Amino acid sequence: MSVEMNGMYIPFAKAPDSMPRYVRPALFSTGDEKWELQVCGSAFLAKYHGWHFGLATAHQTNTNKGGPDASKFVVLVEEDGRTLAVPPVNLHIPSIDDDADQALKDLTFFDYGSVEPKYRAHHLDLSNVFWSDDVGVTDYSFLVGYPTSSAVITLDPDDYSALSSFQARWIRQDLQAGAPQSLDPEHRDIFVKHEKSKRLSVPPDGLSGSPVFSIVSIPTGERFLRFDGIVTNALADRFAVYPSVHIKDMLDDIIAARVKKAADAVSDPALSHDPQ
Repeated sequence: MSVEMNGMYIPFAKAPDSMPRYVRPALFSTGDEKWELQVCGSAFLAKYHGWHFGLATAHQTNTNKGGPDASKFVVLVEEDGRTLAVPPVNLHIPSIDDDADQALKDLTFFDYGSVEPKYRAHHLDLSNVFWSDDVGVTDYSFLVGYPTSSAVITLDPDDYSALSSFQARWIRQDLQAGAPQSLDPEHRDIFVKHEKSKRLSVPPDGLSGSPVFSIVSIPTGERFLRFDGIVTNALADRFAVYPSVHIKDMLDDIIAARVKKAADAVSDPALSHDPQ
């Protein structure tokens, strides 16, 4: 009656409430003295075959529509009593050539693989989870994210242009598979609020980048965590989710390129210099 998360087995009913340590508000550095950070949706922190990364949708960083620049992404980490905003060392944005698959470009991977361990936040290890194309009986599904409406902002009473406090609050929503409709984004799985859920509905703004998971069981009675994907589009209680099987393919390509680069650097030390 438990599932594995980062090498530990926890009661499967408690799995959703263990997720917020791996899901963060998507924060971006502004360089402004008063408004140092900008929130734009949600982000998922994960590890795959030893590579640490953050994951969000590409449209969260669409500067043409007023979004922050992807290069300004940061994760807050507590170190020696200080709160540090840690940037990634690199970005990986999918390159899709086929016109029919352009909808698969809506991802950005933030590379934390070379960041010192003490400056890394918690990352969920995906090496032993199920993916969206894996079979299994779904016990229940859920998302975790940071809707804009759940943020608590308090202004400084002595200076209303300054913040006194800001708290981004996470929510969990219980989901079930939904039927596709004609206007759905391409290459997405559809989830809707579970018909028996007693959780409040919230406006979905800010839930882009939120990961969706399921607890699935197999004939032996074992239960596993399945990473279904991340939310890219939503309307009320209906969520279009980028299937994790495509994310896995991209992760395999990124890691293969990293392995090749490391091997090339060993054979030719001149190649080990990374201009970025």
